Amino acid sequence: MNKCKAAIYIVVGFVGAVCAQASNQSSSESNIQFNPPLKVQANTESIDLITTLWQAGTQEEIQRAGSNLKQTAVSVSTLYKWIQAGPRYSSDVPTGVQEVVRVNAQGKRFPYVLVVPKAYNPAKRYSVEFKLHGGILDKKRWRSGGKWWWNGKKYEPYTLADQITVFPAAWNKALWWDKDQAENLPEILRDLKRTYNIDDNRVYLSGFSNGGSGALFFALKQPTEWAAFFVYIAHPHVITERRFGGKHKIALENLFNSALYIVNGEKDPIYPSKSMQPLVDYLEQVKVNYKFTSIEGGGHDVKWYKQLQPDIDAFKQANPRDPIPDKLRWITEGTNRYNQVYWLRIDKLANSKVPGWISAIRQGNTYNVATEGVDEFSLMLTPEEVDFSSPIQVVHNNKIIFNAIVEQDIEVLLRSAHKLDRTQLYTAELNF
Repeated sequence: MNKCKAAIYIVVGFVGAVCAQASNQSSSESNIQFNPPLKVQANTESIDLITTLWQAGTQEEIQRAGSNLKQTAVSVSTLYKWIQAGPRYSSDVPTGVQEVVRVNAQGKRFPYVLVVPKAYNPAKRYSVEFKLHGGILDKKRWRSGGKWWWNGKKYEPYTLADQITVFPAAWNKALWWDKDQAENLPEILRDLKRTYNIDDNRVYLSGFSNGGSGALFFALKQPTEWAAFFVYIAHPHVITERRFGGKHKIALENLFNSALYIVNGEKDPIYPSKSMQPLVDYLEQVKVNYKFTSIEGGGHDVKWYKQLQPDIDAFKQANPRDPIPDKLRWITEGTNRYNQVYWLRIDKLANSKVPGWISAIRQGNTYNVATEGVDEFSLMLTPEEVDFSSPIQVVHNNKIIFNAIVEQDIEVLLRSAHKLDRTQLYTAELNF
C-alpha cells in the first residue's frame, strides 16, 4: 500500500490534516469539461410522474412514485432524461414573506422565514440563499414572528430580490453545528424544491457570527448541496469547543471542495481578523477557492455589508456549484454521517478511533483513488461524466482494482433522484 504522509496542522483551537500525496492536486489545475448533456425528451405523462415523485413526502409515496416511473420509463436512459427535465412547477404558489415550521421525524420543530420574490416566475430557475443568524448560544427558544433575524423587521426588502431567501432559526438546543441542523437545512431545501423552481447549482449558505461559524461547519462537514459559503465575523473554534456546544474534530482539507468568502473586522473583540490568519494561510497554501477581507477598524458588526454587497454578488456569480467535480478529497472520523462528499463515500474505517482520508480524481473512465485509514469506499457514477459503453477503471493506491463494463441501475438513479437535484444524478455505484 502506498500510504499518504499526513501533516497535521493545529492552529487556534482547531485541527486540519493535509496529505502530502494530495497537496499537489490543486483545484486550479483542471478546466472542468462536461460530456454533451443527454437530449431531454419529456411528455405530459412523464412530467406528471416526475411531479408526483418530487411532491412525495412519505417513504410509501416515494416508493409508489418510483415504481410507477420504472414501469413507464422502462430504461435507465429514458428515466434519466425525464428527471433532468424535472417536474411541472405552478405559478399559483405563495410568494412574499412566509413563516414556516418544519417538523422532523422526532417531532422537533424548526421554524424558518421564507422570502420568495413577488415576481416569481415558475419558468425560471432561481438561486437560493440560506442566511444563518448569530446569538444562538444563550437562546432557549424562538416564538413566532421571525425575530431571530434583525428582530423580524428586515424581511420585506428581500421580496424584491432576484433570489429565494431562507432565514432558518437556531437556539441552544439546536445549534448550527448540531446533527439536527445538519439534517434540517438540506431538508428545508428539498421542501422548497417541491414547490419552487430552484437552480440546483446556485444555492448559497451565509451567516453572521455564530451563523458564520455554522456556514463554515457545513463547508467542513457537509458541502455537497451548496455552491459557496459566506463566513462573516466568525471563527471555526466555536465548532470544536465544548463550551460553545461544539464537539467536532475538523479537517481543514475538506475545504478543498468548496468556495469561501470570509470577512472579519480588524478590531472585532471576539473574532478579530488576525485570529483567522492561520486559516487564511492554510487556504492559500492548498489553493482553496477563497476570498478573505479584513475590515480596517471593523468590530463585531456588519456595517461594511452594503459596501461589499457588489463584491459578494460577483463572488456568487463566479462560483456556481460544479455538481460532479473531477477532483475530491475528504476526511471523516466516522461513517454514520459526514462521510460523503459529492460522488465519493467512505464506508468503513480501518480504525474507528482514527479519521480516514480519501482523494479521488476522475479522468474519462478512469478513477484514481488514494486512501489512508479507509477499508471500504464507494464511487457514484453518472452518464454526464463516464461512457458506460466502455470499461470503467479504478486505480486504488497505484494498483488497478477494477476494470470492466458497468451496467447502469435504475434503482441507483431513483435513490439519487430522491434528493431532488436535477444536476446530480447517478446511475451506477461501485463499492470497494
